[in-house]
Amino acid sequence: MKVVLTGAGGFLGQHLIQACNFQENKIEIMALSSQAKKLSLKYSEFKKWVTFYNSNDYHKIKWEEVDILLNCAFPRNEDGQQIANGLMYISDIIENAVSNGVKSVINISSQSVYSQIRENSADENTPLNLESKYAIGKYASELLVNKLCKNIPHTNLRLSSLIGIGFDQRITNKLVKQVINHKNIQIVGGNQIFSFLDVRDAADALISVILSSPKTWQETYNLGSSEVYTLSELANTVISIGKNRFDINVDLTFQKNNSWKNLSLNCSRFCKTFRWKQRYWIQDTITDLFLNELQ
Repeated sequence: MKVVLTGAGGFLGQHLIQACNFQENKIEIMALSSQAKKLSLKYSEFKKWVTFYNSNDYHKIKWEEVDILLNCAFPRNEDGQQIANGLMYISDIIENAVSNGVKSVINISSQSVYSQIRENSADENTPLNLESKYAIGKYASELLVNKLCKNIPHTNLRLSSLIGIGFDQRITNKLVKQVINHKNIQIVGGNQIFSFLDVRDAADALISVILSSPKTWQETYNLGSSEVYTLSELANTVISIGKNRFDINVDLTFQKNNSWKNLSLNCSRFCKTFRWKQRYWIQDTITDLFLNELQ
């Protein structure tokens, strides 16, 4: 099994490389990244089955030998110029891959294509509502994939927000650091609904897609956690773990606010199709965040 991975230096890309190391049937990865030299040194023990290329060296790949192009490349911020450049890169590499014989394509999209103020967990039939530049860019990537790959198997995975060690922009990581620093937590509102996916589960789920038959793929899947909680419940979980596991005590206060969001996903289609189950629940991830910060 040969896979070309774009965005290999990103949060998800690196965890996928690490997860593939534990597969009995090795997945040969050609990893594209602007940090190719750095990553090659970092993962030197994986060199038998991972080869790193500069992001723009995709023309050197023998695409007719590649089973899957897995696109994880996309800017995470809201900068319009970077999003435009990111879409151009996705368009160029997919067009090059398809015209030269790649067998199938997986594109990492985002749950951000749905409204953040939805009443229920979004499934694949929920109407789209592009509320940010990032969401517009992600949906544009889906349209590119569907158009350019119309004659080969392809799918778009609308990914939930990822959490894990090292992804410090997430509220989970910020709350854990506050508790460790013995700072009381104040949250605004509290009823906002979240549903984060541990990056290790995301990598495991991607492997289940890679090892499946592309002929069975549908055009779109939601991929996230079945666990749903409010901001208040999330904060209380962090505080409880800090107290009971690590003997750190802080208080929680609320600032009244009627702001509302719902970031939950219905992922039953994905779980059923690929027979996938998550392994890491929010308490597991938060505990690991504490352990990492305190070591």
